[in-house]
Amino acid sequence: MVDALKDVTVLSKGGLFTNEDALSLANTNPGSALRMLNMEVSQFGGYRRISGYADYDSTYGTVSGVGPVIGLWILNGIPYAARRNIKDNNGSLGTNPFAVTNGSATITVTHNSHGLVVGDRIQYSGSDTFHGMTPNGVDMAIASVIDANSYTVVFTSAAGSGGTGGGSSVTFKVNAITQDLPDNPFAVSNGSATITVTHNSHGLAVGHKVTFTGSDAIGGITPNAVEMAVVSVPDANTYTVSFTSLATSTASGVGGTSVTATYSQSYSIYKYTTSGWTAIASNRSNISVLKLRESINSFTGTESVIICDGTNTPAKFDGSTFTEHTTSDDASPVGASMTTDFKNYQF
Repeated sequence: MVDALKDVTVLSKGGLFTNEDALSLANTNPGSALRMLNMEVSQFGGYRRISGYADYDSTYGTVSGVGPVIGLWILNGIPYAARRNIKDNNGSLGTNPFAVTNGSATITVTHNSHGLVVGDRIQYSGSDTFHGMTPNGVDMAIASVIDANSYTVVFTSAAGSGGTGGGSSVTFKVNAITQDLPDNPFAVSNGSATITVTHNSHGLAVGHKVTFTGSDAIGGITPNAVEMAVVSVPDANTYTVSFTSLATSTASGVGGTSVTATYSQSYSIYKYTTSGWTAIASNRSNISVLKLRESINSFTGTESVIICDGTNTPAKFDGSTFTEHTTSDDASPVGASMTTDFKNYQF
């Protein structure tokens, strides 16, 4: 017979623990779970049953790009998504292609036959510092198109004086241009699915995606409208892809004079607005990127999302500014595949 009763308060926080046994958890974390099915876990503890999924809102339309959506999250009530680009391009600019005015963040860029429109996103490398600006590695939108050979972008800070600059080694990458290949760019071998492609200064790497149009039949195959991964890069002017079937004869210098290509080298992050999906960051390498992992925190009082993809430098977006993590620390985070936070620290 029970001769005494005692009240005991048990704090049941919930949460999922896969690295401890049931007895230990009963002692230290009552109410926690060892395994779950159709449940979701909060980063702050606790869990709940998932009743099912539905479209967030079918009126939001399709995210621009090609292939599956590789990331999706909601920040401050606004949907964001990531997807591979369709038409990446890269190349070189002429000597001192930039012109600025003292006190202005606008850069006028000389870029012959650029083919760009307002809203396309571009990133530069190899520029010297000029008039207090170094626009390397900054993803910028085309702000205005002056003519077929020039346009403007807006940098993150204003020029300290006026003039031109940039030097003779400025390169660019942009997410909006179809490639015109040289005449007869293909070579194939009988019994092989490998296509060798000639394209001077192609800028591709193994893992990038390529789609051709306008090709004649070559060695018994017609490689149009099939997305293929770059298999090898012998040099700066040639690369190889693998087609879906084997060539039935050997041929070189074939394909015709109207071959074009779209190169998918990067992915973009889009923000939904009332006018549709708008890119807020582009030109992040898509090699081996299958999905993005996101973590949302508010250490500074403003909600921000931390993005990792396993290839690029982790990045932070607070709803208005997109920045990449510094790589000059003792341990560079380049290639991180996930992030988490603990006691106001981000890992």
